[in-house]
Parts: sequence; structure tokens; C-alpha cells
Amino acid sequence: MANKKNGDPTVQWELLRTFSDEHGVLDWSSNKADRRNQKRREILATNLRDFFRIEGDPFRLTDDGKGWQALFLISPDE
Repeated sequence: MANKKNGDPTVQWELLRTFSDEHGVLDWSSNKADRRNQKRREILATNLRDFFRIEGDPFRLTDDGKGWQALFLISPDE
């Protein structure tokens, strides 16, 4: 997930990294919360489905409906 012009990480890659930093959950309590993440998450979900050949959305709404939770294990580098 790199920009074809300059090789920098895409915003979807940065969002995936944010999910990692937040231990798989992204909601409004995160310092990376942004309204634009809705569309970014949709594109990231499509990219993950295509790459890993999975069915369904790899994210779900949190129980309170105010964020998303990854349906796969992801954690930050330590």
C-alpha cells in the first residue's frame, strides 16, 4: 500500500497502522479520529478483502456504534 508516484505509504496504510496502535479499535477517543476515516476504512476494507481473498467486512462497528473494531488480530510493533 504505497503511493505509486513517490513510494510513500497510502492513507489506508496509515489507517491500518492506526488500528494497530489502537490495538484493533478506532473510535472517537483516539487522537487519530477523523470524519474522513469512514471512507478510508471502506477503501482499506476493500483492499484487505482483495489482497487476502476474504469475504465480508474485516471491521465491525463497536458495541456502542461509535467506532470500528478489526475482526483480525493486529497490534503495534513493540
